[in-house]
Amino acid sequence: MKKALLIVNPVSGKHVAKESFFDIVLALSKKYELTVHITKSTSDLVETAKTCLYPTLIVCGGDGTLSGAIKGLLDNPHRDKIKIGYLPCGTANDVAHTLGIPKDIQEAAKYVCQNKAYPHDIGMLGDQTFIYTASFGSFTKTSYSTPPEAKQLLGSLAYILNGASELLDLPSYDVTFEYEGGVIHNQDVTFCGISNTYYLGSGMIRYENDPSILADGKFELLIISRPHSLIDLEEIVYAIAAKDYNNDLVKLVQTSFVKIHSKTPIAFTLDGDNGGSFSEIEVKCLPSAVNIIRK
Repeated sequence: MKKALLIVNPVSGKHVAKESFFDIVLALSKKYELTVHITKSTSDLVETAKTCLYPTLIVCGGDGTLSGAIKGLLDNPHRDKIKIGYLPCGTANDVAHTLGIPKDIQEAAKYVCQNKAYPHDIGMLGDQTFIYTASFGSFTKTSYSTPPEAKQLLGSLAYILNGASELLDLPSYDVTFEYEGGVIHNQDVTFCGISNTYYLGSGMIRYENDPSILADGKFELLIISRPHSLIDLEEIVYAIAAKDYNNDLVKLVQTSFVKIHSKTPIAFTLDGDNGGSFSEIEVKCLPSAVNIIRK
């Protein structure tokens, strides 16, 4: 029987991990000889992953918990030999959508037992890591600043309702993006997502459902300009829905890095958590940095 370390965040999302702990362990024990670690803090989470010597590391928590574990794993000298399994029990769970992991926690445990690990790119914003997106702007706030209680009660509708209040006063930024294909200067950026995923904002933005993009050494850099009228807003919504990412208001390029220059400091979100504010920052892709269990 294979050995695995199960890291559990007992306070993620709806506390699913805490309520279903026995069922999770029972399902995983059919394949793995488990050692369980309950996280006490973010630093404890990172350090546990950094010193992990088990061939499989299973993370039970939200996207932020997974990101913290990967942050520690990147400093683990044995990381190339470690497989990562993910049991999602947060609120957004964009990573789970991308990896095809079931929402039911017991089914997710079976998924980890039944599938193989594949290489996965990881992002660096300055010296901070992220697994699926670094973003800033209005739609970032819509996706991630909606109160957790509202997310749990209303699901995707909470994002829409919370976003509607922002449409009357969308902020924008004067930003220059340097990337491997050239330079983009946009004086009216209302959203930017630098992503390695199929989904952003619980599926409000969807990219191509192609597993190869998760380990191609490149990000999807999405830039959305501020709408100045309801017609502009309609065009943005249509472009996102139709995956028409190259027009006057919505631009999508692929790149392994991007240097961001802004005239004012911008607050970034990393995998749904606060990433700090910067006016000058570089985002880099670490190709195939970790191995994640997925289909």
